[in-house]
Amino acid sequence: MGLNEVTAGMTPQEKEIYFAHMEKRHKEEAEKIQLERERTRAYKESLIQDILAKGYNHNRYTEEQLRSKSIRVLEMMW
Repeated sequence: MGLNEVTAGMTPQEKEIYFAHMEKRHKEEAEKIQLERERTRAYKESLIQDILAKGYNHNRYTEEQLRSKSIRVLEMMW
């Protein structure tokens, strides 16, 4: 559904309310995505530090090599 179809029967006041609501919704969604990215980065960093501290990798991988691996691979290593 296009934007014109959505706002076709709306008054200017209704359009203003609609766009303000959509802007707020998009901002909230962007904040949620940012928080999820930060949480994922922190989790990956925690996995890397745990692997290095516990010696699970038997010195086969450097910290940089571990950083290039996915979270799934790090979880399997840990």
